[in-house]
Amino acid sequence: MDYHSRQKMKFLLACATTIIQLALQIWYDLQDSTNIRRISKKRKLDSFIPSHSTNPEDENMDMETFLITSGQENLVLETDFSISQWRGRIQGEWYVKPRSLHWWNHYIFEVKCDDQRFRNIFRLPYELFESLCESLHEDLSQGDIPFSFVTSIKSRVFPVEKQVAIAVLRLSSGMTMINISELFGCGKSTIVRTVNKFINAMQHRFHRNIQWPNNQLDLEILKEGFRQRQGFPNCCGVIDVTHIQFRLPANECSADWYDRDHNYSMSLQAIVDSNMHFIDVFTGWPGSVNDARLLRNSSFFKLCEGGQRLNGHSVSIGSSNMREYIIGDGGYPLSPWLITPFSGSLTNSQRKYNFKLSSTRIVVECAFGRLKNTWRILQSRICQPNLQMLPKTILVCCILHNMMLALVEDESNGIEVVDNANYVHTNELGVDPVATLSREALMDFVNGDDNLICVRYKSENCSFVFLLPIF
Repeated sequence: MDYHSRQKMKFLLACATTIIQLALQIWYDLQDSTNIRRISKKRKLDSFIPSHSTNPEDENMDMETFLITSGQENLVLETDFSISQWRGRIQGEWYVKPRSLHWWNHYIFEVKCDDQRFRNIFRLPYELFESLCESLHEDLSQGDIPFSFVTSIKSRVFPVEKQVAIAVLRLSSGMTMINISELFGCGKSTIVRTVNKFINAMQHRFHRNIQWPNNQLDLEILKEGFRQRQGFPNCCGVIDVTHIQFRLPANECSADWYDRDHNYSMSLQAIVDSNMHFIDVFTGWPGSVNDARLLRNSSFFKLCEGGQRLNGHSVSIGSSNMREYIIGDGGYPLSPWLITPFSGSLTNSQRKYNFKLSSTRIVVECAFGRLKNTWRILQSRICQPNLQMLPKTILVCCILHNMMLALVEDESNGIEVVDNANYVHTNELGVDPVATLSREALMDFVNGDDNLICVRYKSENCSFVFLLPIF
């Protein structure tokens, strides 16, 4: 190697050494800066974290601590002021998030002794609350809880009563998940899981609380209720649709959910009896679907068209036979099993009939009003709901509505009704002529042109006829 080559090699080695020294110096400076920030942050935390107190009142304060261990990216949940190690690893930094359990541990346990105050908060009597806790215990129970959780992580112990209270408060008040989490001393995600668990359990256990009368006696009691209201014979229910409004994220807005009132909503079709009990519910479809189309896609429509529902005994009205039917507004098409009001230019008899029909139909409006007034999550616009869980939520609210009616006496009887429904009349051209004749005969009957109902019962073993007077 000649002289110039050796000089060039020495120069390159000197440059490499200088670069390495500069890199090491920068790395040392960064380490010192990180240590300074770490010490500064710890001092700031120490300035607002209270000392460990032995005051008995501190038992109501549960502290969620997020422990960040050096070299670990996961957040680990712990609950102790003096955490020094996690599973034998080196001490890390930690942050305390205070949550109070006082509201549930003290206030509510005092309120439950006062049924009226309990109703004001949860919108249902304590008797029903206890019944729900007992019925759902198997579905909501946490099972065996480690002793360390019971003693040190109080907010992670969720008895059935607390889970039911969380879900009922969410449904009855419409409060946000964050507000409920602050009341019960737990995180928002815990509230979401608890509410969904309750809804699934309710649907599994109590779905039969909404069902069509399954025996002749119950069906006759149902018909008698409508006959006593405005004299409609053989009526088995009233049908209508309401909309459950919600808000969607800007990037998920869809015209499918946009209803005629310019809101995002989900449709709820329901059939009720004369006492506002839901006997058939169909939901999950977008609010943009009109009432008639919603009915055609329901299982109730398929059962009626297939002769499996509203297929009981008929009633003779004058020269016509009136089969079992339900009542709907002008948004539905007239059919032999669905009676609607007259539209267009009306005679005096038709106006009188329409008023009586509306006075009977108003029971479903009262049921919707009571449903939304009690379970207020359905009354306000739900913020970005899970559209897969929303139909179940609506169904559970209807189930709870029926349970409430079984305990609370109806206070809506005697309401004077005026038909001011905002519906669009369907085209009645080409309707079934039998349905047209049945409606004409029904109009004459309820307007007082007939005095007796001839009821024919038929079974495999016997057939008999008797007359019911009009009161």
